[in-house]
Amino acid sequence: MRNSLAAALALLAFSPGVALADGELADFDSVVASGHVAANVEVGGAFSVEVLGADASLVGVRVEAGRLLIEAPSRRWFWGSARHINAYVNVSLPTLSRLEGADGAELTARGRCENLAVSAASGARIDTARMMCANGDVRATSGAHASVRFGEALDIDASRGADVEVFGRPRLGVTSISSGAVVEHR
Repeated sequence: MRNSLAAALALLAFSPGVALADGELADFDSVVASGHVAANVEVGGAFSVEVLGADASLVGVRVEAGRLLIEAPSRRWFWGSARHINAYVNVSLPTLSRLEGADGAELTARGRCENLAVSAASGARIDTARMMCANGDVRATSGAHASVRFGEALDIDASRGADVEVFGRPRLGVTSISSGAVVEHR
């Protein structure tokens, strides 16, 4: 009976249009996405995770060590570029301290926070320009793009063709820009 319940919950968790809430996926303050999947993150609400779209069954979500992990397979056509899957994830959480994207993931976040670490790599796109955070640390590399808004202080490490857009007027601390990376203040 117990195994049947676990199997049923696992099947539901990865079915199209399924909302996971009420403690199923909770106790995380970081969102980490990899693969060609999109995620919308709302800060300030109760914990909830919803996977939607025709390819929702391909997206894995789990909580590990305080991080919500969102994983989508790399769907390559032969040896060409990876294809974006038709799935997106809506996430709500009370507080956010870290947002990470890799391998073409696209993350958009809204709300408020005190301190936020943003890490974008390997073609990921992270947009926190509609958030207001006081302090932050942004790391972007390998063709990734990050649009961020901070009000007080910001450290930036951008390299290998990454692009970082900074909104607001934060005091810049440690700033490292190398290997064709671009940092723009808006």
